[in-house]
Amino acid sequence: SWQTFSQAVPPERGAFPLDLDGKCKPIVKEYLECLQRDKNFAKDCRSISKRYLECRRMNNRLMEQDDFKNIGFS
Repeated sequence: SWQTFSQAVPPERGAFPLDLDGKCKPIVKEYLECLQRDKNFAKDCRSISKRYLECRRMNNRLMEQDDFKNIGFS
């Protein structure tokens, strides 16, 4: 049949499924406020960025599990 369903697999690196439930939305808001406050100087908001990725990958399985050092955090 043409209606064959396959098992879902984690996305490839760089592919981000949407956070339809808004589980990480508060962190996104905080990050954007930080950027606005710091005139888009992302380095000052890096810790918030890391928390956002933690929210997506560890807590909500919206990203493939990977070490932070492999995605630009030491």
